[in-house]
Amino acid sequence: MRTAPATRAMTLARCFRLGLATLIAGWTATAAAQSVDSVLATGLVEPHSVSVDAAGTLYITDQGGISFFGQVSANRIMKFVPGTATLTVLAGDPSGSNGTNDNPTPTAGFNARFFNPAGIIAARGGLVVADSGNHTIRYVGFDGVVSNIAGMIGVGTNVNGTGAAAGFNTPLGLAVDTAGNIYVADSKNNAIRRIDSANVVTTYATGFNQPNGVSVGDNGDLWVADTLNHVIKTVATNGTITLRAGSLGSAGSADGSVALSGQLASPRGVLWMGTAGLLIADSGNHTLRRLATNTSIGTYTMETSAGGAGQPGFVNGATNVARLNSPIGLVADIFNGAFLLADAGNKAIRRIQQTPALPAIANPVIGVITLTTNASTSTVVPVFTVVTDGVFINDAVIAVTAEANVTTLLSSGASPTDPFNDTVPAPSGSIVAYISDTLPVPATLVGALPDLTVKVQSVKSGRISSSVVKARFQFQAASPIVTGDNAALFTVSMATTNSQMFYTTNGVEPTSTASTTNFGPVPFPGTNFSFQLGPSNMTFKIKAFKASYADSTTITREFSPTNFVANTFSFGFESGEASSQFIASAGQTNYSPVTLTLLPGQKVYSLQFAAFVTNLTGPDLTNIAGGLSVLGFDSFLLKPDPIDPTIKIRIPPSFFSGTGFTNLLVTNNNLLSVGWIERSGSTNLYDTLTQDLLTFSQAHDTLFLGSAGRVVVGAFGFVVPTNATVGQTYSITLKRPSATSDGIREDVFIAAPTNGALSSQKTLTIGSPGYLVGDAAPFRWFNAPDFGDTNLLANDLTQLFQSAVYGLNRPPVGSDMFDAMDSCCGLGTNDPPTSLLRFSAQYGGSITSGTDLGINNIAFGDGILNIADIYVTFRRSLDASLTNFVRFRSNGVQYATTNANNFRGVVGQSLSSPPAPAPRTARTAQSLGTPNDEPSVTFSAGEIVGTAGQQVSIPITARVSGTDPLRLFLLNLTVVPTDGSPLITTPVSFVPSAALGAPGMSQSRGAGNYSAAWLNSSITGLTGDAAVGTLLLTLPAGADANAAYFVRFDYVSASSTGIDVTRSRSERGLITTRARHFSSWNDAISDGWRLKHFGALSNLLSAATADADGDGIPNWAEFRAGTDPNDSGSGLQLRAPGLINGGPRLRWPTATGKTYVLEVSTALGSTNWSAIATNVVGTGRELEFQTPPTGGPQFYRVRLVEP
Repeated sequence: MRTAPATRAMTLARCFRLGLATLIAGWTATAAAQSVDSVLATGLVEPHSVSVDAAGTLYITDQGGISFFGQVSANRIMKFVPGTATLTVLAGDPSGSNGTNDNPTPTAGFNARFFNPAGIIAARGGLVVADSGNHTIRYVGFDGVVSNIAGMIGVGTNVNGTGAAAGFNTPLGLAVDTAGNIYVADSKNNAIRRIDSANVVTTYATGFNQPNGVSVGDNGDLWVADTLNHVIKTVATNGTITLRAGSLGSAGSADGSVALSGQLASPRGVLWMGTAGLLIADSGNHTLRRLATNTSIGTYTMETSAGGAGQPGFVNGATNVARLNSPIGLVADIFNGAFLLADAGNKAIRRIQQTPALPAIANPVIGVITLTTNASTSTVVPVFTVVTDGVFINDAVIAVTAEANVTTLLSSGASPTDPFNDTVPAPSGSIVAYISDTLPVPATLVGALPDLTVKVQSVKSGRISSSVVKARFQFQAASPIVTGDNAALFTVSMATTNSQMFYTTNGVEPTSTASTTNFGPVPFPGTNFSFQLGPSNMTFKIKAFKASYADSTTITREFSPTNFVANTFSFGFESGEASSQFIASAGQTNYSPVTLTLLPGQKVYSLQFAAFVTNLTGPDLTNIAGGLSVLGFDSFLLKPDPIDPTIKIRIPPSFFSGTGFTNLLVTNNNLLSVGWIERSGSTNLYDTLTQDLLTFSQAHDTLFLGSAGRVVVGAFGFVVPTNATVGQTYSITLKRPSATSDGIREDVFIAAPTNGALSSQKTLTIGSPGYLVGDAAPFRWFNAPDFGDTNLLANDLTQLFQSAVYGLNRPPVGSDMFDAMDSCCGLGTNDPPTSLLRFSAQYGGSITSGTDLGINNIAFGDGILNIADIYVTFRRSLDASLTNFVRFRSNGVQYATTNANNFRGVVGQSLSSPPAPAPRTARTAQSLGTPNDEPSVTFSAGEIVGTAGQQVSIPITARVSGTDPLRLFLLNLTVVPTDGSPLITTPVSFVPSAALGAPGMSQSRGAGNYSAAWLNSSITGLTGDAAVGTLLLTLPAGADANAAYFVRFDYVSASSTGIDVTRSRSERGLITTRARHFSSWNDAISDGWRLKHFGALSNLLSAATADADGDGIPNWAEFRAGTDPNDSGSGLQLRAPGLINGGPRLRWPTATGKTYVLEVSTALGSTNWSAIATNVVGTGRELEFQTPPTGGPQFYRVRLVEP
């Protein structure tokens, strides 16, 4: 037996029940307002009962056989479509022969046989028929499939049981309740039987005389037409049977205000109408009777609704005029506002019209929703596109549009392979219809299948359902797209989201399971492929797969060796920047360029290689001091600085690990292992969401873009043995380069050729090349003679300024180029018997500061790039009277020699020298309690409260200590937004103090940055607390009450003469939009202090008990002492003492406005401390006190004096 989905049956049944609410209102109208007409008057033999489906189609049991009227046989189930007036046989022999055959085949109902089919109802997703002559209850699908529900075929008996084990005797009327239980008027057994959803048959009620009709009323009560007793009875759910109308055993036609006083004659059909009462097919009287509640007397009233008692006939018209002939089956035609009845004697289906008919529901529409951008408004809008048969390569949002205020049902399934056998079930589940072109876009109604059919139908109580509409959706993975004919790099892409590709390289068809010869999966959206190709062609096959999708077609590509071109790993390019002459000198730290020449479109997320050096004719590297070889590598791969994306910082060789191990520089036996390991999609080592590893690289001047095919990976360095002699050679080699294009598993082939212009193996020759001090441009590489042009020009000074101030793209420390930039401040002495100079000492002011004689004695540097280097290079580049120096190495020793001060080959004229300041003198011991200011300068920015959109002025000041004024200095500062404040968009500007004048050079990186160098050593300079200038800042218009910005000194360097360096420090400033002196943490530390030093109130390092700089002083103490919590050198604590004339020299940092006491004791744990200096006022500089020699152990401490 086959039954359709129960959910659909329940939905349709609910629509019929709700539709009665419209019909019963018609019974309150006058008889004249109702009429009787004919729906079907030809083609039937002996109609017994009628049912209606959701589309308004009628299904009729046409009896015959042993006919009450002696007519010809029919024995069939008829289907009538009112809209087309088409009458067909749904099931049964069209010629009318009887039988017991079932029919399992859709659309072949003519194979089934019936014998006097009687009652018929819509239930179980189809029709249920009482096959009275066969004593069975049958299921008839809307497609003509017929099966047995219950009953012994051809055996009239009375047996309870399941299915065919149960027995009926001439079952006639049928009804169904909300739970799907079927009730049978088992006429010859004089009983009402029940069939549950599992086809278990039980006796529900007895005590009847051939009952013909049954209907389910309110609260589950049954109404029974007790035909041969000529009465109507009810069966309560507790089994109580009650007589409701008619005179038991007495036939008649009398109406009655009390139904029990009225009479009926062989009633055969009943239909419960809710509050309108019960409609009765009073067959023996040829009338329709209505049983209604008489509220005035609290019982039922019976009246004649249509036809004339004892007047059989076939007359249409008003109900009091119309004539019927033996009516039997009744059903509500809710779609047309009417009731239908099987008028058996007239061989017709008649209709009692109650209300005007409503139009059929419009057919729903199946389609997909896509999002598109409106070109004129730039807004995203949804578009609904109708689909009847479509192919999709990605998931689609399947939706249905439908008429408003109706219920739309949906079903789906695999599309039938046989067009004559539709296996997709009828629509059943209720959905929410989409309103075209509106947001939000709902979830898809149906998930993808390789070949999917969707069916929908709209229904509503009281209206004819729409047609069943269907659409076909085919989901197939798109064919992979292979771009390129070079096996070393080609691209495979895929348009189907979340698909996986598998490939082979041996010509075999790919499958969806990885193996040693079937590779994958390659995830969406694809990747670059890289293969090392031998002398033969490679057959590459690739195919895409996705769950619930049909497989893609297989794409085949033949790769030939003639098209093979690889990524190339080499020591430098052929020429230009990142090329070298590969000349080394003894004792030098030599750096060789490591470069990559990329194929177009190549992506690299992880990279590794090995580099090593071997001696050819030179001494072994183990001759280096200590017996160890020294190898190193500086990365030149870049990423944007997270703090200021306009600046790029280097990506060190490393990988990100939860264990904290990040160093990927490993040396062993003169071999260096280098690697960068990062996974595509991660942001630990660099942000792979915005770049790959090779997107940016820069050795010094040029920013190389990986997309342009050239990458400066870094510099491989090693210390040349000091005993290497001119002409000896060393071999450097790059080995085993490999990379991934996804940071996971996709290999990138990299060739490392050992000959040609681009070679991974080079020979270094020992020489003794010199380089002009200060001469850095033009740049090719970091070893002499790979940089400079033997002239000191503005480009050399700019190179030095950028490296000193910003620290960006500095030459590697120890390289020749770094040493060339490091102009100051080492003195040289003759190296007898030669006239060459060797380093002797750092310049210390033993000669007159600032004189040309002083500059002319500075032949070496000090290992730091600062203001002194810029000043000395600046002076030498413009003053032809000053001496230039050339440095070089020989036998492992660095030498310097004087050189003519030429300008593009022309000797320049002498410039006037600035007046010399007073000579520097050695420090002398001072008496107890007298502070001594060591030369130093503290730069600080003020604290300002401004408003959004306002230009504010932030004072930049300097506290200068010592005897010499501040004349020359470098300054680099940045305004940084805190706590999510809007970015600075209007560039800051700087107005210098009149005492300084305009800077010699200035630059900015980003709107919030300013840097400059003051190089005029002839000015009077700044002393004490002096103004440096004013920083002008425009606060963003969007800055709210919580906005705050701190002024950070990125770099400061100061000098009094240009050839000395003054110790420098800095103090941040703060700009807010309201006073921030209170504490959001309620710990007495102001919000302003936290914002200035930690950038956010939520920073855990700003907690009162935290120690951000690790100096052992918690933040609460740093706040009270006025010291910098991020500078361990600023903490209030005594420095390690020195001795002058046998007495301790005591120093400590101070803060402006703070007062201190210096105390001494003979024991560390003593409670007896004596003050040796009181009420010492802090200046923001370090203070120094000299004490006399002690006669024994002494302990000193400094203490803050607080109010």
